[in-house]
Amino acid sequence: GAADPVVRLSYVETLACRQLWNHACHVIEGAGHSPFLQRPERFNTLLGRFADDVVNIEKTETLRAEAI
Repeated sequence: GAADPVVRLSYVETLACRQLWNHACHVIEGAGHSPFLQRPERFNTLLGRFADDVVNIEKTETLRAEAI
């Protein structure tokens, strides 16, 4: 969360990690270290989008494998 007392967001936001979902660190405003508890509606929205992307990637990979 944006108010996380443990993680230095100023540092994390400078990282370039291709492996991160959407190549970005997702920061939830109005939350601290436990955004799933402090802002569950926003956290669940992001989690749902992430899960949808994972399912779509898996479907695409399965279709590619079947085409070979």
